[in-house]
Amino acid sequence: MDYRKVGTPLNALLERMRGDSPVQEIRGNLTGVSVTSVCCDTRRCEPGSLFCCIAGGTRDGHDFAAEAVDRGAVAVLCSREVEVEVPQVQVRKHDVRAAMAEIAATLWDHPADRMTMAGVTGTNGKTTVTHLLSSIFRARGWKSTPLGTLSGPMTTPDAPELQRVLAKRVAEGEQAVAMEISSHGMAGHRVDGIIFDVAVFTNLGHDHLDFHHSIEEYFAAKAELFTPRHARAGVIGIDDSWGRRLERQSEIPVRSFSVEEVTALHMDQGGSTFELDGVPVRIGLAGRFNVANAVGAFRAAQVLGIENDDIVRGLSDLPGVPGRLERVPSPACSPTVFVDFAHTPDGLSAACAALAELAPGRRLVVVFGCGGNRDRSKRPEMGRVAGDCTDVAIVTSDNPRGEDPASIIGEIAGGFRPGSRAELRIEPDRERAIAAGIEMAGPDGILLIAGKGHETGQEMAGRRVPFDDREVAAGLLARRGTER
Repeated sequence: MDYRKVGTPLNALLERMRGDSPVQEIRGNLTGVSVTSVCCDTRRCEPGSLFCCIAGGTRDGHDFAAEAVDRGAVAVLCSREVEVEVPQVQVRKHDVRAAMAEIAATLWDHPADRMTMAGVTGTNGKTTVTHLLSSIFRARGWKSTPLGTLSGPMTTPDAPELQRVLAKRVAEGEQAVAMEISSHGMAGHRVDGIIFDVAVFTNLGHDHLDFHHSIEEYFAAKAELFTPRHARAGVIGIDDSWGRRLERQSEIPVRSFSVEEVTALHMDQGGSTFELDGVPVRIGLAGRFNVANAVGAFRAAQVLGIENDDIVRGLSDLPGVPGRLERVPSPACSPTVFVDFAHTPDGLSAACAALAELAPGRRLVVVFGCGGNRDRSKRPEMGRVAGDCTDVAIVTSDNPRGEDPASIIGEIAGGFRPGSRAELRIEPDRERAIAAGIEMAGPDGILLIAGKGHETGQEMAGRRVPFDDREVAAGLLARRGTER
């Protein structure tokens, strides 16, 4: 749906940008140039677009400026001169993404200013915390839907798309947004132009080191959210050392949270009950790490001034989050099967620990792999975790993308140490691996299918084929039930 029927003069957009203008030079006459959209992908260009030339790792947007103009772009934002017959607004190379974000926010009249905004970052738990917060917002009486991994192809959309989506939500009457903020999103200036009312940090673990190159760089991208440029207040999980470090260095007022704050904790496969500050709380999410997620959402809501009664009701109203320790219905005499998005060493460790705590003494089998064309350094770590935390580990394909599945599996298996607790099995075919996991878990065991969670496809060799762990497991369990 197009909410902008009339263009905005580009001159006015540049003048209304917040902060110091990064513009170095303007080539051409901006008089009469009106912008109706901002884009950095020629496929999204249309008459009235401002095309932003992003220099990426493999492609340079400057090389596509002429194509963007052919598609209707009326001006370009660039860091060097390009051969086009439309005005050019030049900024320094490292300022293009930030300027694009500010211009997009200005074009849509800063929609985030008209809603309560909560931003959630961290390696694990972002999706769950945003869903919990959105449920709390609805209990408070605000219209709200979460924004993140489950709502689009990118955890944090590029700035032009993000601002368009926020403007659409304002137009539809939404009053609050809880959104996931990835480290890629911070590094790529995707949320520039937004000041969050509260920022939440869940934890930090091994992930995305192919992009950030070091854990320090990864942490710095997350920590940038906790500055006055991006947030007014913060809520920080201190159950890991990175959270405690962020609490010490944060540039905004912060409140910490920890799973250790809860009392009277009772957990089962259907959820958890506990008390926080003497307030009874029930959540429909299994596992200790989800208790921590709920505490984080509770504290963030308090920072926003929401009453405890609304917080408690919102937490209990959420039945679950797709692909987050989601239980697969199973017939009698079958193992208990869970699907979880755990795709990092810490995430896999937390999921396995949660299931071991919920069902002590029961045989625990895990089926998992690692994605191709992503951080290779975490693969042996995933193998080590599975070897230490489970009884049987079946290594299979995840989303191999352009890599050889056997090579990925070999790197994972290399992390299994001599004397590991788990029996190691290798089955590259994911459906067969799940079938083997069901058999090896037995009727009294637990099977965790990790890595893909809510995903409904598998990416391999340049194609995407339908594959939903939940549906595949349910089908195998049903067939197993009828055969007995």
